[in-house]
Amino acid sequence: MVYADLLVHVDKDLEAEQGRGLASALEKRDGVAAARFHPRRSHLLQVWYDPQRIPAGEILGAAREGAGEARLVAL
Repeated sequence: MVYADLLVHVDKDLEAEQGRGLASALEKRDGVAAARFHPRRSHLLQVWYDPQRIPAGEILGAAREGAGEARLVAL
């Protein structure tokens, strides 16, 4: 299994609990190994995933569901 990572920019700073909930929800998706918000930049979410099992667009869609406006910064 080869993992890739991507960075998602969330347009608003989330409360700590909301950020943990979003990361946890992403980690429950098949193909996502881990999701963490940057400790000093609460609007940046890094996600490690298996691109063979889940496309980046699906991860972005889930981030938008949980946080509102979001966009991919890097793949």
